[in-house]
Amino acid sequence: MGKRTSLWVGAGVFLVGGGVFGAWMIQKKAHRPENQPWEFSKQEELAQNTETLDKEEVIEVAEKNNQEESILSQAKQDEEKLVIQDESSTASSANTEEKKGVVQPKKQSEAFHLQKKLVNFGFEKAERKARHIDTIVLHSSYNNQGGDRYSVEKVIAIWKSYGVAPHFLVDREGMAYQLVDESDIAYHAGVSEMKDGRKNVNDFSLGVEILNTESDSYTEEQYRAIQNLVVYIKETYSIKYVVGHDDIAPGRKTDPWNFDWKKVK
Repeated sequence: MGKRTSLWVGAGVFLVGGGVFGAWMIQKKAHRPENQPWEFSKQEELAQNTETLDKEEVIEVAEKNNQEESILSQAKQDEEKLVIQDESSTASSANTEEKKGVVQPKKQSEAFHLQKKLVNFGFEKAERKARHIDTIVLHSSYNNQGGDRYSVEKVIAIWKSYGVAPHFLVDREGMAYQLVDESDIAYHAGVSEMKDGRKNVNDFSLGVEILNTESDSYTEEQYRAIQNLVVYIKETYSIKYVVGHDDIAPGRKTDPWNFDWKKVK
């Protein structure tokens, strides 16, 4: 029995010692440095993923900002186009309004000035008759009542006493006055007839009086003013005829006296 007991005691000691040794080895293995690289690898991967996400967010934000800047730039360009179109439209509207008033001739010389000096006699309003203006009638007049023969005021006073008036009057210095609106029928031609048989020439014509006597010559300023006035009228109306008072009332009228027709085109 003593021998068997010794064997059992020895086996027990061996098992206890082996268990202790095994436990020590397991604990040592758990604290070995070889596990730390795996942990660092995981941390680095997480950091890289975070950095990648941050870069993607930055790129996405930059792209979004670029898109917003592009939209704002396009909106600004569209707004500038609208402003230009609006300015263009405004300019066009202003030109249209200007045409409704008194229009100066486009080919205006220094000697030509059209000044409104409207009278309240010698015409009738256009509402009574349709106006299809295609004729210009040139006349000549002067003051035969004493004093300055070329006084604009005295000549107008004579017309007033007779109840007549032209649309335009050109004085000796080349100043052109508008006495009657073009849309109104001025009493300037009297009993008259065109060569095509049309009568009542006042209805479809504009009358132009030029200050001159039967013996004097017209001034160069007057010829230039008449030329510019005819240009203006032709650009405004479809003029077919430019005639003298003597052309539409032969035997009754002889003006415009001494007029050089070659100077009026």
